[in-house]
Amino acid sequence: MCDSTFALSQRGGHFFECLSTQSHSRLLNKLRRLLTSTQILQVHRVTPGFENSILVTYRDNYGQDRIESQDLPEELINPSVCGVSG
Repeated sequence: MCDSTFALSQRGGHFFECLSTQSHSRLLNKLRRLLTSTQILQVHRVTPGFENSILVTYRDNYGQDRIESQDLPEELINPSVCGVSG
């Protein structure tokens, strides 16, 4: 079974990871620093969004699943602005 992650950005950048390799180009600086850091054990999803927005889910070296984001719309960060309650 192949476990891989692949994402394309609006500006022609890409991110690809599988068990044997990782490749990326033209990523936002914050995203590039995060994806190449030693704190990440496995990347689950990379979602480049509009302009400079990103969402990354990953497993860290301690086995904890994490979410990092930047410049997401308020509706995604705080669902209560849309009248959604949890």
